Amino acid sequence: MAFSHESVGLSEQLARADAIASVMTNGLAIYFGIGIIFALLFVTFLVSRLDVAAQGASILFRPVIFLGTVVIWPLVVLRVLTFRQINQPIESEGKSS
Repeated sequence: MAFSHESVGLSEQLARADAIASVMTNGLAIYFGIGIIFALLFVTFLVSRLDVAAQGASILFRPVIFLGTVVIWPLVVLRVLTFRQINQPIESEGKSS
C-alpha cells in the first residue's frame, strides 16, 4: 500500500507543478501582451515626443526599438509618464545671457 501512497504524492506534485507553470505562462503572456500594445503606441506616437533624435530617424528605426520596448515597457512607461525628454538639441553657443 505504500506504493500507491507514493504515486498519489507524485501526482499531487505534478498537479502543483502544472499549476505553477500555468500561472507563470499566463503571467508572461499578460506581461508581453501589455508590452506589445504599449510598444505599438509608443513607437507610433510617443517616441518622437520623448526623444528629439527620433524625430528625424529613418523608418527602420522604429522596428528596431519595438522589441526592446516590448521587453522593458514598465521602464519606458515611467519615462513617458514623467515626459523627461532625452537628446534635446544643444542651444547655439553664440547666444549671450
